[in-house]
Amino acid sequence: MVSERIRPAAFVVALLIAGAPCHSQDRANLALTILSVPLIAAGQGLYWNSLLGGDGAESLTGISADREAGVWAGVGISWLGAGLFGASRWSALRAAPDVPAYKLFSAPFSAEILGDERVFAPVAVAAAARIAAMKDGVWQDYFAVDRRYFLGYEWDPSAALAARTATAALVALGSAVASESLLRGIVLEKFGFASSVASEGAIVVAPYLVFGPRRSDAETWYGRSDPALMTAEMLFAAYSGLLASSSGDPRRSVALRFWLETVLSTLSYVEAIVADPDGPTEGLGFGLRLSY
Repeated sequence: MVSERIRPAAFVVALLIAGAPCHSQDRANLALTILSVPLIAAGQGLYWNSLLGGDGAESLTGISADREAGVWAGVGISWLGAGLFGASRWSALRAAPDVPAYKLFSAPFSAEILGDERVFAPVAVAAAARIAAMKDGVWQDYFAVDRRYFLGYEWDPSAALAARTATAALVALGSAVASESLLRGIVLEKFGFASSVASEGAIVVAPYLVFGPRRSDAETWYGRSDPALMTAEMLFAAYSGLLASSSGDPRRSVALRFWLETVLSTLSYVEAIVADPDGPTEGLGFGLRLSY
């Protein structure tokens, strides 16, 4: 999990490079940029302190229940900071008062965008395909017991599922804004469509090439380098780029990534908790690209 130490911070470095010529006297953008830095630092610190604890084991497998909430909080704060940084730099680049930074965060909940079949249809198809691929009887097994584990507590199964969805949504919002404001915002507008798609592939492949496979966790971050998942990631990048190009801003791309990550993350939790009722192994896995 070495690469996961640097992922939100790496987005900020990439934004600094891509958005270096961005200048703005807008105090709101400047305030968001300044605020983002301590959020990323605090989130990364909380994430790694909670994950490593006293044993120094870089793995979610077997993490103690009292540290899981800290892991989630650290991830969420990190991505919130990265999202604020990306949104503020993109807004400064465009100097477009009609689409200020905060509209990227509200995009997934905008009636205009949610009503766009170009956003809704891919999410529905991905969710249906993921559900169809789940093992037979997994939903019956999930609700067959009185209590389910999440964030260090045992919940009613419905409450655990709701809590997981809400927590995944909070993390996915920062992730979506950070990713899309960079790739379908700054990179697309400054360097073009091809660069936007190529950057997505580089972000997926680079950690695998640099750090190599991680033990036997074949279905987590490094396992996502297999051809089928790489193809899915690149298709998403191309489609998301077309959405941003046709609409003139990355709000639809943000909404698309947000809903995909939230829905697929929730479904991954159902399978993971049925397979391992006593712990959150792979419980922080996200469906599209994140694998905290």
